[in-house]
Amino acid sequence: MGPRLVRGGRPRGAGGALTGPWRGPWWFGPEELAPAGEAAPFDIVLLDRDDTLNVRVPGGYVTRPEELVVLPGAAEGVARLSGAGCRTVLVTNQRGLARGLMSRADLLAVHARLHRELVAVGARLDGIAVCPHEEGEDFAEGADCPFCPFWAGKQGTARRDDDAGGRERPF
Repeated sequence: MGPRLVRGGRPRGAGGALTGPWRGPWWFGPEELAPAGEAAPFDIVLLDRDDTLNVRVPGGYVTRPEELVVLPGAAEGVARLSGAGCRTVLVTNQRGLARGLMSRADLLAVHARLHRELVAVGARLDGIAVCPHEEGEDFAEGADCPFCPFWAGKQGTARRDDDAGGRERPF
């Protein structure tokens, strides 16, 4: 997919906790994200992993920490977002899990390596959401994977806890 910049206005009252369907066994982060910094240009930045932060393995998957190669400038870019007060969340589909090419422990080891690479230049990820499913995998009663709206062309939604009326708003 590669990096994309989507610009939008900072919503009034931004900074409250985000809640949504992504919390579960494949969410790695706090129960609630801390508010973005007051001067942050974006409330939250969602980052893909492969071809955005790291080099994609041609025809395969990053299944071991030693296969992870951070793209030039990527860690520094995340550090600039962190320094500006933005919340940064990695959203990544990892079909290698569904295909049995890697385990949850393997994924955690890869993300631990990514974390070390980011921290070394002052960057941070506030959370990681992983879709461990195969493309087109069916779910009970026609339900969708709660993680997939982030990258499957669907419109993910989140409710702002501080939003009057508790209405759902698209990301």
